[in-house]
Amino acid sequence: MLNSITWLFETDLWPPRWRCGEWSDSLGWMHIISDCFVFSAYVAIPLVLAYFVLKRKDMVFPRIFWLFAAFIFACGTTHLVEAIIFWQPIYRFAGLLKFLTAVVSWLTVAALIRIVPQALELPGLATVNERLESEVQERRIAQQKYEAANEALLSRNDELQQFVYTVSHDLKSPLVTARGFIGVLKEDVESQDFDRIANSVNRIEASTERMQELIGDLLQLSRVGSIRYEPEWINPAGLLMHLRDSVSEPGAEHQIEIKMPLPQVFADRVRLNEVFQNLLSNAVKYGCPTPDSRVRVSATDDSNGVTFRIADSGPGIAPELQARAFLPFERLHSGGDGTGIGLSIAKRIIENHGGRIWIESPPEGGTVFVFHLPHPEKRD
Repeated sequence: MLNSITWLFETDLWPPRWRCGEWSDSLGWMHIISDCFVFSAYVAIPLVLAYFVLKRKDMVFPRIFWLFAAFIFACGTTHLVEAIIFWQPIYRFAGLLKFLTAVVSWLTVAALIRIVPQALELPGLATVNERLESEVQERRIAQQKYEAANEALLSRNDELQQFVYTVSHDLKSPLVTARGFIGVLKEDVESQDFDRIANSVNRIEASTERMQELIGDLLQLSRVGSIRYEPEWINPAGLLMHLRDSVSEPGAEHQIEIKMPLPQVFADRVRLNEVFQNLLSNAVKYGCPTPDSRVRVSATDDSNGVTFRIADSGPGIAPELQARAFLPFERLHSGGDGTGIGLSIAKRIIENHGGRIWIESPPEGGTVFVFHLPHPEKRD
């Protein structure tokens, strides 16, 4: 073994390269310095590759990187030997080193040929970036939906608390009335006061009817969210023309004015008719204080959807009370009958269509109920 190594580095049969031919100092040192710089670069590159592979545990083809490092290092070593030969003609070692470099080179080529089909199946950087951007956008949208849902949940909790308080109060009132007159009725039965007995019975009957009406409206409100909606493109003019005749007070032919033409809207026909009926009835009942009062209906269409405006000539609603108008069983007007559930139902229906409803109080007076229904492509 030692003899083989000694034989490999024997230099007796060849002169140093400086003595082979006519070498000028500038030409010789240009070769030597160039080979040394190539060698240093060919050593630095494998070190960088090795550092990269060791740090990246998720490397797809780590073996090919190690082969490239070995191939580049071997090539660099041949340049170092070429510089040494100027003084020590170790041609046997140089030949062996070139042979080993050739072997490593073709092993690298074979490995490259094997992995090229797999590498071609990998997504490109542009594709990866697009996927990442798409995933980030999806997560951003999901986050926004989560925040919106959380905000809606908090709002619903506040609404539920107010709803429970209002319902308990409104349901308790007829019960208290009926219970009070039951006590009076017992006294009247003992005293045989039939006139007062009839009056007490009538009051008890009115209280129970009121409670039945409240419970019926409460059930109607609870069903709004579970009703199956079947939206379609609707021309609301037909719905409004029919409601104008049924909602207007007797003899008031022009009480409701509809500004034509009206844009089409994508909604459930039955539910939209219910919204219009509640809003128009409310406007006629509370927004027409004189026989010549008018309710004006108009609509505008834009890229986002259709906005309806129902304006009356009533006393208006103070800004601090406008949000309360849509609470269940909330009645801002002392006059008239009803349970105050209509606006709540209208609000729930519009929100189930992805829209919103609000109240405006113009400077000239009156109340304007405004609701917006988005186009289908704008809904979540």
